Amino acid sequence: MKNIKKECFVIMPFGEPFDEYYNEIFKPIAKKLNFNIVRADEIYGNKSIIEDIVKHIIKADIIIADVSLKNPNVNYELGLAHALNKEVVIISMDLKDVPFDYRHRRTIIYSTVKTKWSEKLENDIEKTIKNILHTNNNEPVISVLKEFYEDISNKKKQGIKKVFYTRQDMNYYINNNLQLNQYKQLDIIAFGLKSFRDAKTIEIENLVKQGLKIRILSIEPHSLFVSQKEKDENLVPNSIKKTILDLEEWCKKSNSICKGSVELKFYNSLPLDFFWRQDDNLFIGPYIYGIGSQQSITYELDINSKIGIFYTKYFENLWYKN
Repeated sequence: MKNIKKECFVIMPFGEPFDEYYNEIFKPIAKKLNFNIVRADEIYGNKSIIEDIVKHIIKADIIIADVSLKNPNVNYELGLAHALNKEVVIISMDLKDVPFDYRHRRTIIYSTVKTKWSEKLENDIEKTIKNILHTNNNEPVISVLKEFYEDISNKKKQGIKKVFYTRQDMNYYINNNLQLNQYKQLDIIAFGLKSFRDAKTIEIENLVKQGLKIRILSIEPHSLFVSQKEKDENLVPNSIKKTILDLEEWCKKSNSICKGSVELKFYNSLPLDFFWRQDDNLFIGPYIYGIGSQQSITYELDINSKIGIFYTKYFENLWYKN
């Protein structure tokens, strides 16, 4: 497997002699440690520069910050880095240039008047980065932020990753971001899946040959609940029933290509929640009175959250019950 490079973002004043330090000291360190390295003046785009800077700070594995000369832009960006809990190697020509606010942090002081100062600086930075990578410390650089990050983490544990205000939006997202050929298992609870069948039949036929397994739960087409759902959505009588019967034939045809690849089971009760799982990608949505299923709200869930685990077990229980 190809070794993926880590990212290093450099915060420092522009102009000489700092441009030379960046090219002659920082870049060789990055190359030696297999890092991609970038500085703000190397970012090109049509967004505001601060948006691009914050983007690079967020994705950086290591940040090198030269706070020499008390440059206000450097201190602003360093504050962002600390608030975002990033690992920062702070360096300065003079300890007096290090503000009181973060003077308690370890700082590499370098003096350009000393013999072989650049070699020593390069060595000190390299050792510091290696130590950071080795210890892999995820504690916030400012301890009071620990509670803040824990609060964010707890909110994430609720499980909702994304909200789609229509199921059509979800379908568009799946088609553009979750290509079926990357997955091995597809589990669905739905009605007739007409849009899916119209768009994906040829792809599904090819993928089942390659090992894709599909399990579908749908409501019994002759159920009274189906005719009631048609009335609830002001649809033509037997329209949902027909899509489910068509789904049954579609499954038989797809399954004939590779026996056991596409399974369909029916339930006979009030419509269950829409359920779509592609391996670890999980989407859930209700069937709502008076609203077409494609216009219903849908949620992408973290499959490892409590609600994600609940719905995963929910599908398995229904599947083996029917």
